[in-house]
Amino acid sequence: METQKGVLVKEASEFLEDLSFKPALLLGLQNKNYFAIKEPDKSEQDYGPFPPSLIQRNMIEPFLHGKDVQAESTPGRILAAIIPAVQLADENIKESQVLIITPQRTLCHQYLHMIAEITKDMSIKSGQTMNEFTVPQTRKGLEEKPQIFIGAPGRTLDFVKRGFLNLRGLRLLILDGIDHLLGWGFEDQVQQILKFVPMDVQMEVFSSETSSEVERFVEDCLREPVKVVQSEKYVDMGDVEHLKVSVKEVKEKQEFLVRLYSEIENRHSVIYCTKAENRRELRKLLAEKGFNVAGIDSSMTQSERCKVIREFLGSLDGILVIADSYIFDETGCTPSSIPLIIYYDPPLSKKRYQKNFGILKSFSQKQIAINLVMLNDLKSLEEIESFYSIQMKDISDDVKITN
Repeated sequence: METQKGVLVKEASEFLEDLSFKPALLLGLQNKNYFAIKEPDKSEQDYGPFPPSLIQRNMIEPFLHGKDVQAESTPGRILAAIIPAVQLADENIKESQVLIITPQRTLCHQYLHMIAEITKDMSIKSGQTMNEFTVPQTRKGLEEKPQIFIGAPGRTLDFVKRGFLNLRGLRLLILDGIDHLLGWGFEDQVQQILKFVPMDVQMEVFSSETSSEVERFVEDCLREPVKVVQSEKYVDMGDVEHLKVSVKEVKEKQEFLVRLYSEIENRHSVIYCTKAENRRELRKLLAEKGFNVAGIDSSMTQSERCKVIREFLGSLDGILVIADSYIFDETGCTPSSIPLIIYYDPPLSKKRYQKNFGILKSFSQKQIAINLVMLNDLKSLEEIESFYSIQMKDISDDVKITN
């Protein structure tokens, strides 16, 4: 065990031994490439699962020691929530023991998909109450007595009041997107659901932003929660080389990337591109130049998106073009380190700048972040430099980067 910048860092093997995971849970995680004790060997053509990231471990461990948890909505959080849920669920008790509330249908499907994969060889069932399912369909699912239940707040409350969903044996309540639940008018429904759960239920809340409403809810409803955040103390900004390239038009961004990837040896990288049209155009260009490039489109099914991401994680020189690092939530697999991060477009916010590359970073390896900047992007870039107290080196005329 070692400490980095005052943060406790457990080796994956220690983490595994200390928490004594169910053998069936470990088998499910490893069979689906969600989890491993050690890093994959990059020299091999095949690839395997990755150990949980530091922030995932910091979410999982307090939960398994009986603590409530308040955490940021970081990539990998779904897996970090599912592991304690499956670990704590008793296969021999046929009643709802874990309830996951989220206002977003896509998140509900991600939870269901990952739980189904991990518990394939276990006697743990999961159910849901999203709106695309009719009341009779949901009731039929509840008759199977799922130990883990996922749903939107309104539908879930309705089924609890009707007596279709019994929460008396609930051990774990997860609120994913508590800031949205409170901000989108679901607070009353959440508070009513809380009246039906046992007083000693464990709780975990995820939020993208911490507002006064979120802090008030946490203070009122959670018991001395462990707070897990991805901030400067988790990502050493000094280990990242921040670079920028000034361009006049989009075509110059494309030309720079072609030159860059033609010069460097390790092309394994993520390109953040917020506009769908630009992502498609960029992928087509790089593919035509012979580079190993992949990306995510909204037209893809979830299984197709997962396949693209896993193939990228296992590649030696893959280039992944995505809009935001939240896409890694869909697989639960986040690589321990990606050496090169490129902002084709400016991040959506100052905090996204750090989070987008921070989730792909290890403490031991240097990382490079390149920002492709047009004239109308200068203000947002200056705000990022000021916010993080960093200075981006201009490399507009030089693509000789050692990575």
